[in-house]
Amino acid sequence: MKSRKTFFRGLITICILTTIGLSVYYLTSRNTFDLRGRAESTEAEVTISPSEENFPVETFKNYGVNIFTTRYEMLFEAGAESEYADFLAIYKDFDFKTLRFPNGCHIAWYNWKDPDSSTNPAPTVEQVLQFAKDSDSELIFEMSTLGFLDSAIRDHKYTNPCGNEIEFRWSENDIRWFVQEYTVKRKAAGENYIEYYELGNEEWGYYNHDLQRMLTPAEYVNAAKAVSQIIKQEAPYVEIIGVSTWQDSAVWGAQEYINNPSFFDNVTLHTYWHDAWLGEPPEGESLFSIDWHIKPILDAYQQVFAGVEKFQRPAYTEWNLFCWPEGNSGRPHKNTMKFEHTLYILEHMLVQSEYNIKMTNYHEFHPLADNVQNYGGCNLVFKDGEEYGLSAAGIGLYTYSQHYAIEHVKTVVDSPIYSYEPYGYGEDFRFQSLFASSAKSDDKVHSIIINRNPEKDMETTINLADFSDEVKYDLYLLHAPALSSDKEEIKLDQMEKGKVVDSTFVIDIPKYSAVILEITKEECVSDCSSKVCGDDNGCGGKCTGCPKGEICNEKSWKCEKTVPSNSCSVADINGKENSPDGEVNAYDLSMVLSNWKCTTGPNCGKADIWGRDDKKDGQVGPFDLSRVLSCWKK
Repeated sequence: MKSRKTFFRGLITICILTTIGLSVYYLTSRNTFDLRGRAESTEAEVTISPSEENFPVETFKNYGVNIFTTRYEMLFEAGAESEYADFLAIYKDFDFKTLRFPNGCHIAWYNWKDPDSSTNPAPTVEQVLQFAKDSDSELIFEMSTLGFLDSAIRDHKYTNPCGNEIEFRWSENDIRWFVQEYTVKRKAAGENYIEYYELGNEEWGYYNHDLQRMLTPAEYVNAAKAVSQIIKQEAPYVEIIGVSTWQDSAVWGAQEYINNPSFFDNVTLHTYWHDAWLGEPPEGESLFSIDWHIKPILDAYQQVFAGVEKFQRPAYTEWNLFCWPEGNSGRPHKNTMKFEHTLYILEHMLVQSEYNIKMTNYHEFHPLADNVQNYGGCNLVFKDGEEYGLSAAGIGLYTYSQHYAIEHVKTVVDSPIYSYEPYGYGEDFRFQSLFASSAKSDDKVHSIIINRNPEKDMETTINLADFSDEVKYDLYLLHAPALSSDKEEIKLDQMEKGKVVDSTFVIDIPKYSAVILEITKEECVSDCSSKVCGDDNGCGGKCTGCPKGEICNEKSWKCEKTVPSNSCSVADINGKENSPDGEVNAYDLSMVLSNWKCTTGPNCGKADIWGRDDKKDGQVGPFDLSRVLSCWKK
């Protein structure tokens, strides 16, 4: 009896050890780069169309930040030269292109005549312009409209959304002097100058209606229009930026703009990350808020303001990232340390590229200070003791700036639907598990694909719908600590690749992850041997260098190989339309000539070939014409 018990115990022990051994073998034999844990896999498909419905991302990398006035002045104090140099280096490393000053709510108390006398000391306009010059950035200056309110409503004194009491109101003489001093005279002297004036910062009211009522649309717009007209009288060439949000207080304000569209050149959309600021967001909320907040807002803009292009496609946006490291003003957020917040910021930048929005200003980019706390903002860079680091938001922005190309590519996702119930509202929201966006530069397509599903890995088929050439690809998994010591710790781990069959291949995307896909054409090896001079060399070029009709490699004729010019493909504007013709001809020339010297409009963007190449001049001019003519095909 004892021997039978011993036998069964031994048998059970063997079974347990075998199970453990098989489990270890199974887990270790799986090739995984999922740094957040393996999950059940399901299938998805992403279709990338490099030749369909594309448009230039004209201002690639053109995003900027608010300059926080209350702390920024520390950089200009005597003896702060090293701090200034450090801050400038980090700022330039992000490739920011715009500054917005004096930053939102602070417009209520910023006294540009005597910044030291402001409620919170702040830098001078000259100092900010110097920083803009040093960082090769453009400056957006907020010009308050509240000095032009009708005297009957001068009791309007609290600004949205912060509730700062208005301490400084601009007069007509103030505005004229300011524009002459910081725009007209500096431009004439060849110095950098203020090129953009934003009409206040949500100055139509304050959400606390017990303190004051909202302005009516007419009251607000009349004041904004008066300010705009004065600025334009002094400097007709500057750009006036109108302000709108998607809050109740501003939808009708934007509607009022429709009747007065001439006093602003573009609109900036101020909006926020849903109502997550009310408390610590549930796991995953930040990712799906893009679908149930950001994208609906942009869709609605296109529908509501279809007749006013300035509103239909806002040129600028301002977003609050909500990524404080500690609780602030009763709103506890710890997204700075969340990898998912990196994905949120990265996806947000990609969504804006999908909607072809020119530029985004983020709250906030601070001077180097120990864990700076602020009202309504976000640190992209932190200092903890002597160590500097990127926040989750900073990692997302930096990744976008390094891995997105210059021309948007149509990308369609078909992935499992994920049901999500935020905040226990009792209503299911259903979203695609995957988000993908693509762009191209020359012959390379870059795709950033985010798996937002917290439960399932995605076995994803990549279908290059109209990419007829042989292709190869590289695949990388984004990996970064939630708070890096520097950008060098943002890693792209190369993932295992599958075989490409008929421009289709399969990749695995772990849950809660972002992968970067780089697709390139296989290099074509041309051959002219035994071909007649003038024949196709097999790669789209010709066999040349011998008498017409003679066979290469006979009678000592040696044919040379030519390939189509990449510059000509850029100049083939018609090829960017739905019916590509593949050559540079009269249509392309007419496109350039009909948009001569234009700086705005959808066709202007296509014809601005110079801007396509190096994003410099932003208008259609002589270089664009010379490019088309040099590639002319009769």
